[in-house]
Amino acid sequence: MRSLIFFLNCFYIVLVLLWEPLHNTIITFDSKGRTVVFLSIILFLLNLISNKRFKRLLLSKPIVFWGIWIIYSSINLSIQGYDHELPFLFYIIINLFAPFLIMLIVAFEWHYQPKKIIFMLLFTFVSYGLFTLLLIDEFAGLTAEQNVGKLGNMGPLNTMFVIFYASLLFAHKWLKKQTLLLSIAFTFLIIVLIATRKAFGAALIMLIFLILSQVKLSFKSLALTIVLSLITIGSVNLALNNSTMGKRFESIEESGMKFNTTDNEVLNLLGDRAFFYITGTEIFLENPITGIGLNNFTNKSGTNYRIHSEYIVQITEGGIIGCLFFLLFYLSISRKLYQIWKTNRNTRTLTFVLIGGFSAILFVNITAWTYEFPHYFACFGVIIGYLKINKQ
Repeated sequence: MRSLIFFLNCFYIVLVLLWEPLHNTIITFDSKGRTVVFLSIILFLLNLISNKRFKRLLLSKPIVFWGIWIIYSSINLSIQGYDHELPFLFYIIINLFAPFLIMLIVAFEWHYQPKKIIFMLLFTFVSYGLFTLLLIDEFAGLTAEQNVGKLGNMGPLNTMFVIFYASLLFAHKWLKKQTLLLSIAFTFLIIVLIATRKAFGAALIMLIFLILSQVKLSFKSLALTIVLSLITIGSVNLALNNSTMGKRFESIEESGMKFNTTDNEVLNLLGDRAFFYITGTEIFLENPITGIGLNNFTNKSGTNYRIHSEYIVQITEGGIIGCLFFLLFYLSISRKLYQIWKTNRNTRTLTFVLIGGFSAILFVNITAWTYEFPHYFACFGVIIGYLKINKQ
C-alpha cells in the first residue's frame, strides 16, 4: 500500500508542477483544471486515511499556519466578493489547496525516501526548463528583444529551482560535480534567454549559498571559494553586458521614477513595481483588518494588473489577519532553519542550501506573487520535511 501511495503522490506532484506546459502541449482538453481538482481531493483523503504521520504533519507548524491562511483567505474572498472565470471551488482547490498539498506531500514523502523525492523534483524542473525552450515562439538569442514564449516568466521562475535541487543532491553526495555545473549552466541559459530579472537574482542567491555551503576553514577550500566567486562574478557580468537581461536591469530605476509618485526614492529601485507598493498601501489603509480579498486588486485599483509583490498581496488583499498567518508561516520556517544551522554543525552544508532556496523565494516575493504557485511550495515542502526529520 505504501509503495502505491508513493507512486500516486509522485504522479500528482509531477502533474501539478508541469500542469501549465502540459496544458500548452498535451493536455489541451481540460482548460478548467478538473484533473487537478479531482486528484487533489482524492490524494488528500487517501493520504489522510492511510497514514497517521500524514495527519500529525498536517497539524504541525508551520504547515498548520498556512492551512489556516487558506481557510481564512477562502472565507474572506467569498465575503468580499469573488468575480473570476473559474468556479469558486475550483479556484480555491487549484490556486490555494493544490500548492498546500504539494508542500504537505513533499514534506511527508521526504521522511520515507528523500533521495527519490529530490531526484524526481530535479527531473521535473529540468523538464519545465525544456518545455520553456520548446514553447519559445522563436529562438530569440542573447541580444534580441525579450521573448517569453507561451509560459511567460514562469519558465525561468520555475527552472531556477533546478539549482536548488541539484545543490541538495550535491550536498548529500548523490550528484557529481560535473552534473551540478551542467544543471547551473542550463538554468542560467533559460533565465538569460527569457531575460527574467527576478529569476536571475533568485538563482544567483541560491548559487551564492551553494558556494557558502562548500566553504571549509582551510586554505584549499578558501582558494576554491575565491575562484568560484570570481567565475560567478565574471559570468554575471558577461551575461548582463551581452544580453537583454542587462538592458532590463539598466531600465529599472528609470521605470521606477516614472511610477513612483512619492518622495521615497527607495521605491525607484522597484521599477514599475513601485505602483503596486504605493496603490496597494493606499487600499490597505482603507481596508486594514480583512483587506479586499485575494485577486480583487484589479477591481479596486481600476487596472488590469495583479499585484506583483507577495508582501503587498498579503497586506492589501489579506489585511492584518491574513498577513498575520502569512508571517507566522514564514517566520516559523526561518526560525527553525536558524536553530538547526546554529545547533547542528554536521549538517551545515545542507542547511546552507536550504536557506538559499528559502532566501530566493523571499527575494522573488518582492516583485511577484507566489501564494498560488505549487513550485515554491515544493521547495517549502523539502525544507519542512528536513526540519521535521531533524526535529527542529
